[in-house]
Amino acid sequence: MSKYSKTLLHVAAFAALSLGCGMAQTDEQLKATIPFDFMAGKTKLPAGEYTVTSTFGSHVMQIRDSEQRVQATVLAIVTPDRANPSESYLTFRVHGTRHYLASTWDGASGAGRELIKTAAEREAEMAAGPTTQITLFARK
Repeated sequence: MSKYSKTLLHVAAFAALSLGCGMAQTDEQLKATIPFDFMAGKTKLPAGEYTVTSTFGSHVMQIRDSEQRVQATVLAIVTPDRANPSESYLTFRVHGTRHYLASTWDGASGAGRELIKTAAEREAEMAAGPTTQITLFARK
């Protein structure tokens, strides 16, 4: 077998393995009706129907509106198992009258994501006093 043939064979094998790994990574999608305006990272979003999408193992989350247009892209930390692993939900931190997307939990895949507080949220937290939390159930 020539050097060129071996190289071509290695490239083909790598491509096949990469394709297989890529197919194994599926998108996690949660849909929810959010009845209040909220912040996702640095983006303010109006109340409405949203889909939160992330790829298994990725730190990137996209929030899409009812027309499936990307409205916000945020970074999140993968979190361990939760108390209600079978339920899917979104959690919001509330500082005064402002709502901030805090975390997501996909009960079907057992995957959780937590958003890091922005500087603006930390300021709102200090100004508003006690923080409350709202959990909205989501669907697949």
